[in-house]
Amino acid sequence: MSFVPANSDNAIAAVTFQLILDRVLSPKTIQAANAVPERWTDDLPAIGIAKALNVGVEAEGPSQVTEQGGVSFAFMRPDGTPAWVFRALHQSIVVECARYSRWKNVVSAAARYVSEFTEVMKREADPASAVIATLLVRDEFHWKGDLGDYDSRQLLNQSSHVAEIARGNNPVWHSYTGWFPDPSVLMHLNVTGTRIDNHTAASREGTAEVTIDHYMQKSLTPAASAADMTSEWYASVMSELHELNKQIMKEILTDSAREMIGLGNK
Repeated sequence: MSFVPANSDNAIAAVTFQLILDRVLSPKTIQAANAVPERWTDDLPAIGIAKALNVGVEAEGPSQVTEQGGVSFAFMRPDGTPAWVFRALHQSIVVECARYSRWKNVVSAAARYVSEFTEVMKREADPASAVIATLLVRDEFHWKGDLGDYDSRQLLNQSSHVAEIARGNNPVWHSYTGWFPDPSVLMHLNVTGTRIDNHTAASREGTAEVTIDHYMQKSLTPAASAADMTSEWYASVMSELHELNKQIMKEILTDSAREMIGLGNK
């Protein structure tokens, strides 16, 4: 097996959690959250500037463009890239993690950041509700053998969710599929093979990697009010999507690949 995961015991390079709301966050909520940065800065000391442009298209006359502020806190690596980001802007509440360890640790931290924000939301008489939860998981596998021996079939099983062109000796390819496992859940699966060197495409030198971006979107029925959005509720909803991610990874990865990242047998 010449593929190795991004980490010693898992392949997850990044996770993005998101709640989509039924309306735009009010300026009052944004202002109140920015007034209490200590809710986040112990873990996320870098205070950012989050802004969105709202464009109103009129039937007659010029369009109206207004700027809306948001909330943004982050923990930055020494190279200036974010390891963690919490952001509330426009109609969404997002947590990005690019320093994955264990699911329990990561989802607990995300739930804590979000619940701190929903505590602020609850100060309003009629706060926004969450109508959609999404989870994006990026897994990375690196080819460590000679590029001339490249074979993605060491990594990928035959599956209806991955195009057959992805399985073979060409290190450059892309597969995209989307489907509804049930009426309330939408999934997108982007799987990409790339070369990570400066040689020409005809060269068989260098190395390669495979990235697997799995996006899951769940409609929340009924919508979750600000009072509903506790840390326990959030962790439960996101863990449900995480289980769907594990099911797909078990399906598309070979036995050897699953063993490397602790997914075991199907």
